[in-house]
Amino acid sequence: LKTGWCGLLATTNTDLQEHKFSITGYSGDKGFNQMWTMCDSLKKITNNELAYEIDTNSGQNGAGIWLNKWGSPYVVGVHTH
Repeated sequence: LKTGWCGLLATTNTDLQEHKFSITGYSGDKGFNQMWTMCDSLKKITNNELAYEIDTNSGQNGAGIWLNKWGSPYVVGVHTH
């Protein structure tokens, strides 16, 4: 088992559009007992919302929306539905 850390990133919308994003969590359609990660680019960015077509399921609500920058993971939002 390996633990680590994840930073919190606040940046410009332009910078966000240049990255692929991931959501990691215990997906309900996989039995809630395995952690899965899905990734894609953002489709739309507003002041209050990051829109994407990343395949998620129940159990992943509350998971961080994260990207890899400077060789480390950074959370930029929270998956809600």
